[in-house]
Amino acid sequence: MSLTYVCARDCRYQGYNKDLIDRFVNMGFDVDAVVDAFNFVGIDRNGGEDYELEEAYMGDITARLLGEQ
Repeated sequence: MSLTYVCARDCRYQGYNKDLIDRFVNMGFDVDAVVDAFNFVGIDRNGGEDYELEEAYMGDITARLLGEQ
């Protein structure tokens, strides 16, 4: 697997855990939009490890994704 391929697939997550981002992607949002919302809200990357987001953060991310912020 080439480095370009790995980066094209994983760089979109900008250090966030793929499973964490994919929880929102599975709701129909685009990876780039979810990562943008995480950055806007200030979500911790947690060293790339998965974790449960607090409910308030979930609401803020969802509001950003729906254009309410």
